[in-house]
Amino acid sequence: MNSAHVRRRRRKLPNGVGAVLVLAFLAFEPRVLAQYSAQEYEIKAACLIHFAQFVKWPKALPEGQPSIGILGEDPFGGALERLGQMNVGRSQRLDDLKGCQILFISRSERSGIGEILAGLRGTNVLTVSDMDDFARKGGIIGVLIEGGKVHFEINPAAGQRAGLEISSKLMKLCKIVNSG
Repeated sequence: MNSAHVRRRRRKLPNGVGAVLVLAFLAFEPRVLAQYSAQEYEIKAACLIHFAQFVKWPKALPEGQPSIGILGEDPFGGALERLGQMNVGRSQRLDDLKGCQILFISRSERSGIGEILAGLRGTNVLTVSDMDDFARKGGIIGVLIEGGKVHFEINPAAGQRAGLEISSKLMKLCKIVNSG
């Protein structure tokens, strides 16, 4: 058989692998972030949406996809709606958002973080924030941009307490931290 006539098949990546590659690329390619420095929350919104692909909730999700809540000031400016098909709720009150599966806790809530996390005990909520040391304070995932790179910190113990199963693929991209 003549090798010129052999066609190469494109292989489709298994579900979730493409997102891992995107997250890994963003985490290790500073030139990409330099181009988008003005769009920091567009990048963080994409990360927030992709985290859902790497978390398994103990109960079936309504409509097969998680809803996102934003507690405090909304830094995303509509980026979540532009990037995904998820339901997004916003409130200044935690009680209004307890039904969501992913909760982004805004920097504006920094002074009450202990009380907020205590108020989520016993719920199956993936907590995410871009506050410094969020995962060390008991949150599940911290998303930080430092030196032109996206960094993730994850607190696996906090994820277990929330009853969430976090994929090892996501864990490999994160710095593992424990509550202080």
